[in-house]
Amino acid sequence: MKATWGLLVCWLAVVSIASADSPAEYVVRVGKEKLSVAEFERRAQQMMKTGFRHIDIADPNAKKIFLDGIIAHELLAVEGIRRGLDRDTTIAEEVQRTHEQALRKKLYEVGALTGDYSSTEEELREFFVERQFDTEIFSQHIVCATEQEAWEVLDRLGKGETFADLFPLYAVPHIQKRFAPEGWVSWVKTGGVLGPLIKPFNGMGPGDLYPQPVETSSGYHVFKLKARRPVDFDETRDWLTRRLREVKRGADMEVYVKELRRRYGLKRDEKGMRQLRALAPDEKEWPGDDPQLFAWQGGQLTLRDYLFHHRLGRVKHPAALDSAGLHKAADGLAGREIMLIEARKLQLDSDPEVAIKTKTRRDELLIQWLYRQEGRTAALEQGVTEEEIHGFYDANQDMFALEDGGVASFDLVHDSIKAALFTHIENSAMDNLIARLLKEYKGEVEVYPAGLTQVVLTRRMPPKMPGKETRETGSSAQ
Repeated sequence: MKATWGLLVCWLAVVSIASADSPAEYVVRVGKEKLSVAEFERRAQQMMKTGFRHIDIADPNAKKIFLDGIIAHELLAVEGIRRGLDRDTTIAEEVQRTHEQALRKKLYEVGALTGDYSSTEEELREFFVERQFDTEIFSQHIVCATEQEAWEVLDRLGKGETFADLFPLYAVPHIQKRFAPEGWVSWVKTGGVLGPLIKPFNGMGPGDLYPQPVETSSGYHVFKLKARRPVDFDETRDWLTRRLREVKRGADMEVYVKELRRRYGLKRDEKGMRQLRALAPDEKEWPGDDPQLFAWQGGQLTLRDYLFHHRLGRVKHPAALDSAGLHKAADGLAGREIMLIEARKLQLDSDPEVAIKTKTRRDELLIQWLYRQEGRTAALEQGVTEEEIHGFYDANQDMFALEDGGVASFDLVHDSIKAALFTHIENSAMDNLIARLLKEYKGEVEVYPAGLTQVVLTRRMPPKMPGKETRETGSSAQ
């Protein structure tokens, strides 16, 4: 949600204020939803990562600003449900995906992650060296869509052309967006690059160009090592501690899933898998009997189930995978279904964390949809004229000042001004909608001053990553 869309509504006139002896554990009620002090603080921290990051939490009015934003957010979600937007297929499927993901995560927490994940000094130092986190590399990449293109790049480099010449011509679009200009990837731990690249890098010296393309999940890499440097263990200790904890947790999760599969008796049906493998690339539906791919106690995964998950983008079409890849994809779907059955058996559907994650995602989608409905409708109806664009340019010359003292030409900034004016119309439409909702739902919003007083605003700082001051100039090789 955009930061209150410049909301200037006098909420005291339309929001009920509870009596001074109201319960101190809640801050606000919107409809049937009551927001606790802890949830208010969590939401405020989330808001600080987006449009509210500029708010000074020491400001006496800061709580009021966050309260305004939360009330607006909740009212928009209520309005989205009233309009039936939660029944939209796209929204419903995404909410269901989020809910299932939250269930699986919670199942891991209660079923698998029960060990001690602390680490000794010896374990950390061994992990540091074994995973090759003790060195960092600075490299240059052109990631091509095909192996043939990668060989062409190597040939042209050999004839004197440069990475700067070839990167915009051959690098796949998503890599051009992620990597720094000319394909530079700033300092990254050797053990942090994509797996197939680690061994080649280990055999290279500064200035070396690897003599053949290397395929990864991103494409075919043509790459050069610029420099290598050691990593200080003490400086990276906190990061190593977190990373090793993740590895230990991952190992327990894997053991748990294997045991869960054994307990549910998961079995593959070879006949059904052969039918799945035989599907042609243009076959998106299965017309005949629905063959079983995997079965387990109390459930099964069928061919139609697989195609349903493919339509949702969760797995690739069978024709796009080899036998091993297809088995892994279908097996993964079956494993996830078993985890959901186990989670529901443990009544994790009613877990507060699961409910919060599901509601948060649902509300985000509802508000995005409302923004499109209200904002874009207003923008199309009102429009932006050339006179308005010229007027904005003339009235805001300081915004377009150049370093040499001149001003950017009108033609150069025309489209950006037009886009900004359309955004202003969309945001104004959302402001107006929020103002209407505050009046319409006047009796449904109640603020509890005693609870608001209990709120303590804190700004959570992200964990310090070793070498961040250098990595900001480039992108990770992953």
